[in-house]
Amino acid sequence: MSAAFRISLIYLLLASAWIWLSDSFAYLLPIPDRWAAHVQSIKGGLFVVLTAALLYWLIRTEERHQHDLQAELRQTRVKLEHFVDASTSVIYAFEQRTAAPRLSLSYVSANIERLTGYAPDYLYQHQSIYWERLHPDDQEMVRVRLKRSMQEGAGFTLQYRWRHLDGAYRWIEDRSSISRNPDSGLIELIGNWRDITQLKQDQLLLQITEERWRFAIDGSNLGLWDWDVTAGTVFFSTRWKAMLGFEEHEIGDQISEWSDRVHPDDLPAVQGAFQAMLADPDAYFRSEHRIRCKNGDYIWILDQGKVVERDERGGALRVIGTHTDLTELKRRMAAEETIQHLTQHDTLTNLPNQSVMRDRLGRALAQATRNDEALSVMFMDLDRFKNINDSLGPTAGDALLVAVAERLTESLRQQDTVSRQGGDEFTLLLPGVDAEGAAHLAQKLLAGFAEPFPVAGQLLVVAPSIGIAMYPNDGQEVDALLQASDLAMYRAKREGGSTFRFHTADMHQRVSKTLYLENELRKALRREELLLHFQPQVSLTTGRVVGCEALVRWQHPEMGLMPPAEFIPVAEDCGLIVPIGDWVLRTATRQCRAWQQAGLTDLVVAVNVSTVQFRQADFAQSVQQALVAADLNPRYLEVEITESVMADDPERAIHTMLQLHELGVQLSIDDFGTGYSSFSYLKRFRIHKLKIDQSFVRDLNTDSNSASIAEAIISMAHSLGLSVIAEGVETEAHARWLAEHRCDDAQGYLFARPMPADQFVAWLASPAASEAAIKAST
Repeated sequence: MSAAFRISLIYLLLASAWIWLSDSFAYLLPIPDRWAAHVQSIKGGLFVVLTAALLYWLIRTEERHQHDLQAELRQTRVKLEHFVDASTSVIYAFEQRTAAPRLSLSYVSANIERLTGYAPDYLYQHQSIYWERLHPDDQEMVRVRLKRSMQEGAGFTLQYRWRHLDGAYRWIEDRSSISRNPDSGLIELIGNWRDITQLKQDQLLLQITEERWRFAIDGSNLGLWDWDVTAGTVFFSTRWKAMLGFEEHEIGDQISEWSDRVHPDDLPAVQGAFQAMLADPDAYFRSEHRIRCKNGDYIWILDQGKVVERDERGGALRVIGTHTDLTELKRRMAAEETIQHLTQHDTLTNLPNQSVMRDRLGRALAQATRNDEALSVMFMDLDRFKNINDSLGPTAGDALLVAVAERLTESLRQQDTVSRQGGDEFTLLLPGVDAEGAAHLAQKLLAGFAEPFPVAGQLLVVAPSIGIAMYPNDGQEVDALLQASDLAMYRAKREGGSTFRFHTADMHQRVSKTLYLENELRKALRREELLLHFQPQVSLTTGRVVGCEALVRWQHPEMGLMPPAEFIPVAEDCGLIVPIGDWVLRTATRQCRAWQQAGLTDLVVAVNVSTVQFRQADFAQSVQQALVAADLNPRYLEVEITESVMADDPERAIHTMLQLHELGVQLSIDDFGTGYSSFSYLKRFRIHKLKIDQSFVRDLNTDSNSASIAEAIISMAHSLGLSVIAEGVETEAHARWLAEHRCDDAQGYLFARPMPADQFVAWLASPAASEAAIKAST
């Protein structure tokens, strides 16, 4: 109800009441007729006065009411403007003032200056600035959306960039609603602007962080899990499921999906570690255990987790963690441990090998020198062992050696070392033992060996010959002590065996024999008594002969054909190994070139190089000279070296190998696993091939350890990009096993024995070669 209508209504009611009541009252008064006109005049005057007073009071009351309303409105507006100014949002209003589809800014809150740098008055006067400051890449999007909203009469929410007065762009969130005036039909746009620049920066940072996190997780090949303890559900990532061989939909969201698959033997430890993490706010969960895959196999995983959310009482609410597949790592570690063990231990007796013995002896000597202690070295050889080996066979001989090794180990202290040097020879290192103690131990060993050894269903008695060398009288270095004990052992053997002798200076007979062989070897080079035999190397994939190994022989005029084991050690000791090795290189390369000229173009000749020769500073130059002299492509020459080349100076060995590699010569490690080796050096060597020693090949089908070792060598070699050849292949069963386990090549008596060059060529053309191919490929 308006104020005018209210005042008029009050006036009408009071005026009507006055007229009716005043007339009735005047009619009741006993007034003469002549006074009637005066009474009416008085009544009218009073009416005017009373109505004037009434109007004044009504209008005055309304004015006060309007004044109060205006004050309240002003106060409310001030509060609203204060609220808006304190807000992060800017309130605005646009209106359509003409029929043209153009909006004009009609209101904007004062806090617009914080958002844009411009005061409201400036924006009212320069309304085109809105489009001028809008980012060029966003203008089309804003125009299209605004036009569609005006056509549809619907509000919108937009995010765009607007350039501040300081020149920097701010991200703006624009929310608006559109209404249409029912009388004029013109549009009114009301909304708010909000600065979301920081939000955009945070979102970008979060996106970058998430991308980095996802890249790190994907690159690390981790499986993720997230356990909501309250809900009792677990999120398993796609990688977690794939790690076990499952598709996305095949794994649910229960904790049992994990716990039920843990290996029963591992479950108690896993549960204990998990409960410890739940109970201790600072604890992490870490466990290596086996978990069952979809196919039923178990894989090794590293499971790690952490409680990331707890309630007010410390109870776990959320736990997150990762799975890492350790299976391949475990396999490699096992293979490396096996190879490492092989390089340091005798494969038959599992005793430390020569390299380990030399290392321990060197350290024991250093300690004995520091502490002025005694030290004894024993060298032991079994008397008439060859007779047992020949009569009962190599299997019985090997069993006897194993039994001997066990009995020796049982007779020694924990700090002592017993090593098999090869064949039936053993070396014993006894730190802190003087001559008297060594004699007592020797007597104890002799007495122990009097007890028969149960071998192959028989009781065998074998006696040792023992030589003893003492530090410091018989030597103060490793080689001196080992040589002294060796000489002492030969003295004991010469005196009938089954006894022990200390080292003495009188070793004339043995030295004379050594000198005789040395002189004869020097003559052999001049008389051309050395010759080469060649043993074929056959591919187990194609059955084709891919090469041969050149093996030196000595045709002595009196002692007959001597194998290298009988004269190569003497040659190494006296320095003749280098000229002998050079002769082998030159002869082998010439022969290979001659075969090529005769039509045998694909054969690779392997030459076994001694450690002494390989360590010569000009060895690579000697190889190059031999190749040039023979006019042979380097790729048809393979240099075989033993693991011992890395024992003393691995860096020099690596340097020589690099030189040979640059020449184009192939390199292989002979008798791999039987000597000194180091995985860290092996991966640095520029080699092409590993040769499995015949001691492993011989028992492939009867000894699971030999088979496992051979399989590990093949797997390790292939993982390093190397090929593998097995020597000593004597049966078709050997060849089948090697072929099935992806060994590349083989050589041995199954295919052919070493033979002179002319016989080798004849063999290649004979049915025997075809039979060898069949044996290799079946």
